[in-house]
Parts: sequence; C-alpha cells; structure tokens
Amino acid sequence: MKKRILFFFFLFLISTGTSHFYASAQVVLNRSKVKVRISPGKTISGSITVTNNSKVALPLKAYFEDFLYVPPYDGTKKFLPVGSTEHSCGEWINFSPQEFIIPAFSKREINYVIKVPHDISGGYYGVLFFQKAPELSPEVPGLEIIVRVGCLFFLEAESRTKEASLKDVFAESGCLKLYFANQGSTILVASSVFYIMDAEGMVIDRGEAGNFYLPPKEKALFSIPVSKNLSPGKYILVLTFDLGERDILVKEIDFSKDSRGNISILEVRD
Repeated sequence: MKKRILFFFFLFLISTGTSHFYASAQVVLNRSKVKVRISPGKTISGSITVTNNSKVALPLKAYFEDFLYVPPYDGTKKFLPVGSTEHSCGEWINFSPQEFIIPAFSKREINYVIKVPHDISGGYYGVLFFQKAPELSPEVPGLEIIVRVGCLFFLEAESRTKEASLKDVFAESGCLKLYFANQGSTILVASSVFYIMDAEGMVIDRGEAGNFYLPPKEKALFSIPVSKNLSPGKYILVLTFDLGERDILVKEIDFSKDSRGNISILEVRD
C-alpha cells in the first residue's frame, strides 16, 4: 500500500481588526506525486484518491498548473499557468471531475488521462491542484477558508538523458565551494553527503552537502564548511551525490590549510 500523504486545510476566521486561527479539516491524497515514463503517441490513465476525514463536506475544484524549481534549488517552486514553460505538460492532461463536493468522512476518485504527443524529449512537469470551490456551497459569514494542495506530475521520456557534474571548485570564507550542474534533459532530484580525510586516510569530518531539485541545464552553488579547528595540512574532501535510480556521482577534492587558516585547492578528481 502506498504511503498516504496527509495534508491540512486551514480555516481562518476573520473578525473586525483581529484574525483568529482554527485548525480544520484533514484531507488525504493517496499520492503526492505521479511519476511516469512516457513514449511518443501513447495514452496513459490513472487516478488520485481524495479523502475527506473531517466532519463537514468539502467543496473542491481541480485545476492544472506548470511549476518550476527556482534558486537556490532546495525544493522551492514557482507555479505558473499551463503553457508557461518549455517543459509544460498541462495541455496533454484531462481530468475529471473538475468540481465536486466530498461529504464528511468520504472519498472521491479523480481520474486523469495523459495523451502524449509524438514530438517529445526530456522531461515535462506540472501540478494538479485541489482548492476550495466557494461557488459549490454557501459561504459562512465572516469565515474565510484557504485551501490548496497539489499532486506533482513528473513525465519523462524513455529517451531522456540524465547527466550531472561538479565543477568550478574554489575556496572562500573558510569554505570549499562548487557548482552542481544538471547537463541532462530532466529534473535532477539529488541528495549529497561528504567526508573529509586527513593525510593518513582518517575521516575527521562528515556531513550532508544538501538536497537539490535542479532543472535541466541549470546549476546550483553550494558550500562545504571547513572546521576552524582543522590543523594546518593537506586533506581530501570526498563528495557523493545520489542521483536516484542507483546513479551516483563522486568527486574528490584535495585541498590544504595553512597556519593562517587560508584554504587552497590542490587537485580535483572524479
């Protein structure tokens, strides 16, 4: 059974000069992401289950938008109308119903059909939002409901390319800095870890370099801090990026630290 993702709808009671917060209905989507490999001209269908666990009926409407991951590429997204990006897929996707009411403690299936064009390459992305539809039910005087939750769509061609690199290494302000670059045709969702070894091969520091959500042809700058307590000498930084689907990117960086705390890059190896 797929892990259910719990989302919260929040109600805000607006009174004269004061805003009061009230926790409200719980809505469960049986999936937060649809990730599909696509082939030219194919038709793909599926569904998303929306469950209302609250004591009141929820009027909802469904609509599609494009999305982009934006700098610093830590998962932050920008949402745009369908057709706004070169990686848009919203015009291919039909879904129903588009407006509906879920009774208390009930669920509803939202069906979608993806009609893939013949001229595709790389990845295509969007989000199916569910939002309160006030026109479907009477408003409660003085009560404003803010509702929006989405299921991300990642549609990637079988012929897609996945390629990443680490480049432009430099030292600055007590850190080793470099760029993580996406040279492929799909979004890279990657996690990274590092460790630092001394001249004897002993690991003296380790940590996480970060998580990245990098669109095609983009790059993200990140830093690895070098401890102030590190003694002068030569060291090796080993960076490992998990690119998903058992793909790994590893980079070794030889560096030195002098008695004044200055860091110099000696060599970069794959």
